[in-house]
Amino acid sequence: MAACPSCGEANPDRARFCLNCGAALSAQGATERAHETRRRVTVLFTDVAGSTSIGEQLDPEALREVMQRYFDAMRVAIERHEGTVEKFIGDAVMAVFGIPQLHEDDALRAVRAAFDMQTSLETLNRDIGARWGVELAIRTGINTGEVVAGDATTGQALATGDVVNTAARLEQAAGPGQVLIGAETHRLVRQAVTAGRAEPLTLKGKAEPVPAWLLTGVDASASAQERRMDSPMVGRDRQLRILTDAAERARVDRAPQLVTVLGLAGVGKSRLVHEFLGRVRADATVIRGRCLSYGDAITYWPLSEALRAAAGIQADDSVDQATDRVQSLAGNVPQAGVIARRVAGAIGLVSDESATAGGQETFWAIRRLFEAMARARPLVAVFDDVQWGTPTFLDLLEHITDWSREAPILLLAIARPELLEARPTWGGGKLNATTLLLEPLDDAAVDEILTNLVGSRPLPVDLARKIEDAAEGNPFFVEELLAMLVDDGVLERDGDAFRVTRTPSEIAVPPTIELLLAARLDHLPADERATLGRASVVGKRFGASEVAQLSPETERETSLMRLMALVRKELVRLDEQAAADLDALDEEMRFRFRHQLVRDAAYEALPKHERAHLHEVFADWMEHALPHRMTELHEVVAHHLEQACLYRRSVGGASEAAAALARRAVTHFAAAVDRSQAVGDMAATARLLERALALLPKDDPGRPGLLVKLTEPLAELARLQDAYATVEEVLASPAADDAARARALETVELLFWLGWAAADVEPRVEEALAIRRRLGEPGGIARALLAKIQLEWFRGHLSMGVQLAEEALPLAQAADDIPLESRLRGEKLVSSLVQTHRTKRDDRETYETLEFARKHGHLVLEAVVLRTIAHALAEDGEYDQAIEMNRRGRAIMADMGMKLMLASGAGDRHIEEWFGHREESLRLLREEFQALQELGERAYLSTVAGELALRLLDEDRVEEAREAAKVAVETGAADDLATQVALAAFRARILAREGKAEDAERLAREVVALADTHEFFSQYDLARETLADVLRWSGRLSEARRVIEDLADHTERRANRTYAATLRRRAEGLVAPPGVIEPQA
Repeated sequence: MAACPSCGEANPDRARFCLNCGAALSAQGATERAHETRRRVTVLFTDVAGSTSIGEQLDPEALREVMQRYFDAMRVAIERHEGTVEKFIGDAVMAVFGIPQLHEDDALRAVRAAFDMQTSLETLNRDIGARWGVELAIRTGINTGEVVAGDATTGQALATGDVVNTAARLEQAAGPGQVLIGAETHRLVRQAVTAGRAEPLTLKGKAEPVPAWLLTGVDASASAQERRMDSPMVGRDRQLRILTDAAERARVDRAPQLVTVLGLAGVGKSRLVHEFLGRVRADATVIRGRCLSYGDAITYWPLSEALRAAAGIQADDSVDQATDRVQSLAGNVPQAGVIARRVAGAIGLVSDESATAGGQETFWAIRRLFEAMARARPLVAVFDDVQWGTPTFLDLLEHITDWSREAPILLLAIARPELLEARPTWGGGKLNATTLLLEPLDDAAVDEILTNLVGSRPLPVDLARKIEDAAEGNPFFVEELLAMLVDDGVLERDGDAFRVTRTPSEIAVPPTIELLLAARLDHLPADERATLGRASVVGKRFGASEVAQLSPETERETSLMRLMALVRKELVRLDEQAAADLDALDEEMRFRFRHQLVRDAAYEALPKHERAHLHEVFADWMEHALPHRMTELHEVVAHHLEQACLYRRSVGGASEAAAALARRAVTHFAAAVDRSQAVGDMAATARLLERALALLPKDDPGRPGLLVKLTEPLAELARLQDAYATVEEVLASPAADDAARARALETVELLFWLGWAAADVEPRVEEALAIRRRLGEPGGIARALLAKIQLEWFRGHLSMGVQLAEEALPLAQAADDIPLESRLRGEKLVSSLVQTHRTKRDDRETYETLEFARKHGHLVLEAVVLRTIAHALAEDGEYDQAIEMNRRGRAIMADMGMKLMLASGAGDRHIEEWFGHREESLRLLREEFQALQELGERAYLSTVAGELALRLLDEDRVEEAREAAKVAVETGAADDLATQVALAAFRARILAREGKAEDAERLAREVVALADTHEFFSQYDLARETLADVLRWSGRLSEARRVIEDLADHTERRANRTYAATLRRRAEGLVAPPGVIEPQA
């Protein structure tokens, strides 16, 4: 029985196709013969000189390994110049330049490949010499002439003809380390090489001596022909001016500019950017990357592509070398080392967690790197296919746009209109953001494009009109229609023009680009169509070896030939600008589809069972060939396994084969999640985990472990009910192990956000802590203690939180969990700062925490500590120093783009309040309120709104105060202590102003009692000030003064001498409101 490679169905041995899904079971059912062709090529032969003596020195296994490495090195050098390795014969290599695609400089490519082979051999010899004490020397012969090329799968030679034999004879005549070239080859390359005439060679089988030249050098400036856009740009002059103006504004203003070029596929976005870059490249540093369609977890892939190329990072660089290259881009800016490690962690150069950071710190590092590069030279950063960018990557671009200063940066985003569907606010409200929508060109512009493409001889009017009508203003459509006519033989190249071979009665012009591309692909020979389909499974960009892996074994040697044929037909292009190690394989012969829609059409043409099979084969190959790259490729592998599973289920229903694929995909998704969490990409983390969970049945034992990881990102995305559902599913699952159950129980903040009471949360925290202690893992225990700290914070038991932090910190240190330790240090510091009954400050610990933050590069903690120091200075009466220290803390937050922390600036207004600057304090409170509203935040907003209502009452702005209180009611939770104390205080003060003194006093004293059940000094102060205000409105000034004076005494015991003095001045100046008379004793 034969198992189907697509669906797993068992089939009779005689079956050529699966009886269940129809997939091919044999090469006979899967491939077609290819046609022979005649062409002029350059053939290269090389072999190892003295290989017999080397064989005598080495064990057969060692010899095999040495020769295999030699063959691999030679293949890479040949394929780097687009040569095709036809075969290995003993220790000889035969390669052909011009198959499968002819180039006018094939001869030059061959001689350059010969020199690269010598260079590669020098590198190889250093290694094998050290290991086995041997050294290889090669000799090479190159000749150019006509051959007949056939398909290797037919059993024919790839290239046959006299030119092949002559090249072999030249190689045999060459000495070790020499390259001999034939006469025709020399004629083609003589302007680019250094060569001396050798003695004519008398070769076996040749009637006359054969002229030859000894090659000694190649001119480096005579490079292979580069890709170019030959046809002039048409109809985009205005858009080009907008781009150049934006670049000029960035340069002159030394400020960032964000320009988004939107347009449908093929409308001319890439052509416009190509023209623009041609104008600015001489005066700017240009970097470029693109977003992947399945790159949720690879958040910074486009940045990785751009920076690896800019820094010159090589595939074999060590971690330190690669990081140093990134640091070289930063120059001498402050914290260049921290910046480099943060960026290296984000783009996958460093895999350890110590180099990665949360989203804001990563944003800060990337922005600082861009600024450093821009200050050296204006920076143009181009990102393609931004409609596929992850939310975090889009946030990064907007962060750079919003927060960069004194740096000429132009961010150029190229996207389809779908970007605005996913991100309606993209670029909105920014004075330094511009969006260009490229509309289809008018008829006159299309006519001009067609004229440019066809050259000096215009097409017949009827034929030209049919092309223009089908193009519908899309330049890409025009080019593709012409290419299809050439493929069909209607048009032939004739010098700089086209010759019409026949006038077709009609052209089957597709009405849309999808149909156009489908028809174009349908005109391809079957083998080319199959190759294109295999490439489409890899993605928009792909390598020759990747496509070969997806081909039947009998077709792998010729897959490169078919790819080069597709290059000639402009369906795919050589991707010479791509960094060799970015997509999947460390090779230099890489390709890309001419347009994404070409890839989509090729993919859609594949039957689902074939898609399933190819996705699985590609995933298998990546797992086995690239284990050293898995850290950055887990999500890519997971994508292919996921698609294989889904397509198998679609055509074959549930099966063990599909279930096995699902399990493998989930394993890779889980690994990808670790990376997305490390860079703080919660949106990607949630999507990855949901994709993984969608593959598993409800009773799968792996679900609980994934669900507990999903809870936090869902909560961060404000999907609170979904997050809660994951927690409950884990707790209800018999398959959940203790660690998973503990993690579910530790979701304290989520429960509070959902309105749970502390009494209901406490049993969960205690159970989690018990589990963690039983398991004995220090980091786990510390996390459970962190959950308990959050519980005690909610209760207002801050001193208990400090004690718990002191217990947890050594455990986090034992686990070497620096981020957890940082969070615990911050919790302890803030809890100590805001305690009501604090009697002293531990300034020593504050500065130790500052040293820790700076040592480990934790800027968030450093900002928190600086603002803590600012409070201490303010308490001691050092206003100027306090303001400066607070400014430095805020500057770090602003530098990192931490808008929420900046908006919730209670510490700023507290300083002003303590010094008696009530007007400034109110101004800051208003700014905080407005900023939080604009951010759409609710938790901080409710408390700030309540406090603003009270301050507005102090200013007798009653209606404004009521509006602020309304916001607090609408956004505050019922058990939010700070908000509820503020609202109760507001109601008490309103009652006092309405003359309801008894009710007001009763409520005010309830506010005091409520505030005294907690340890937040701000609530303690607010409650006493409310009681004093109510007494003042009752005319009981002496009692009101006494309340304020008692508060001043308490404040001084807290070591806040500044505010104590302000309170005493306020008590002395206390007067009754207008019309209120103090009652008689």
